Amino acid sequence: MYYAYVLVHKDKDGFEHPLEYDGKVTLYTTKAGADYELANYSYTTNRYLSMGRIETRYIPRKWWFDKRETKTVFPTEEHARELKLVLDTLYVKRVKLA
Repeated sequence: MYYAYVLVHKDKDGFEHPLEYDGKVTLYTTKAGADYELANYSYTTNRYLSMGRIETRYIPRKWWFDKRETKTVFPTEEHARELKLVLDTLYVKRVKLA
């Protein structure tokens, strides 16, 4: 029997869903690797929720250097609520492979 570790969160109804990046689920061979990724995800998500993220746009000019606009973007209330729900219920689960 082969086993792997996956980051799993629960939705509002209590069903378990794997954490997806761009529609793909990451399998970890060791529990330590999965715990490291869990800590990394929680740190980056908490930082994004508290401080937002920085977006930089370059506006081209005809005769001079491009103008650079930098602004901080915060998540919407609905998106922040979804992220907090995922973050609060996220844990490492051992799954069985074929």
